[in-house]
Amino acid sequence: MVIPLLLATFEVAALVDSLDFAAEYDIETATGTVQVLERVLSTHPTTILWRDKGGGRMRYASKEEQSPYEDDPLDKRRIARQGVYGYLKQSRPTPDVFSIVSRECQTRGLRFGIHTTYEENHRVSCTESNWNLMHPEFSCRCRNGAPCLSTCSLAYPEVLRHKLALVDERLALRPQVILLDMCRAGAWGVYREYVKPVCDRWRARHGEEPPADSGDPRWIRLVAEDVEAYLRAFSQRCRQAGVRFQLGVRSVEKGNDTMWRQYAIDWRRLAREGVFDDIVIMGVRPDWSRPFDSTRELLDWARQQCSPADVWFNVSMYTMNFGVPMYRARTGLSAGEVAGRLLAAAQDARCRGVVLECVDFKNYPKEVCDVLATANERNEK
Repeated sequence: MVIPLLLATFEVAALVDSLDFAAEYDIETATGTVQVLERVLSTHPTTILWRDKGGGRMRYASKEEQSPYEDDPLDKRRIARQGVYGYLKQSRPTPDVFSIVSRECQTRGLRFGIHTTYEENHRVSCTESNWNLMHPEFSCRCRNGAPCLSTCSLAYPEVLRHKLALVDERLALRPQVILLDMCRAGAWGVYREYVKPVCDRWRARHGEEPPADSGDPRWIRLVAEDVEAYLRAFSQRCRQAGVRFQLGVRSVEKGNDTMWRQYAIDWRRLAREGVFDDIVIMGVRPDWSRPFDSTRELLDWARQQCSPADVWFNVSMYTMNFGVPMYRARTGLSAGEVAGRLLAAAQDARCRGVVLECVDFKNYPKEVCDVLATANERNEK
């Protein structure tokens, strides 16, 4: 059963990582948190999806990600402002940031949700996942045996338990929707699943050593078993809590199976089976000779492929994932004109809404915000 949307016919969802505002506001306080939200509201969202982690550093008090290595005597108030990032202790915030955001969203008539990542989105940094670093025995491995200490394999039951415990922690924050962002998968991919449990299953089924080519369809199907087990369990927990479950994907286009070959996710089949309520497309590769028409056609194709799940599209001010700057460079149009064309393409393709990925302090200019406001105006008519 797909969990219904109760708000506007067409939505604007703002993805927010409070760390992006740390140089401007004190994001570890109630006042600073509200200031971040006020800034984000300039993009006229109907839904706020607040990031719960970045590079493994949690934005709430997580029992699963506790680590003694976060304890130090340094005080961010004693250092230059530009050094604030290294001294934030967001895993022990006072007050509870998510309660503040949830309450503010309810007061303002907005949906409150959580934007979470499949793996560590700031890989090879000083803020790797505490749990992963403390459990190297579960690390992913390449074909040559090289470990990836930032990522642990779902093939181990202990890792699945940890991941689902994190899902339970997110649900305890009382969101109305959770977006699981596959675009932020860190270093993970099927080529890093040469771990003992997967290799043993391969030998038992095929009577030979694991393939040197991780693109072997049989290998991908084997890895997909573990990935799907996690996604289905994630989905089941969301449904039991009455929370809408969204999957963020990229490279969604005809003849392109990147989501399957790299991440072992058959997004079309899983969506049709009802594992996800929404597919959030983080970007499509348009035909640059007709960029906006081809974008609309790709979105319409994706919607037909994954019914009854709803489709969302990304209007991003980043260059990655074919954001507004890339369309501007190819068309010569202004940012506002491009945003308007992309918004129209998503509406014409009967998407549920658009996501803004991510809303940083200054990356959505007024001309784009003015265009985004028109989506809400249509909802009010």
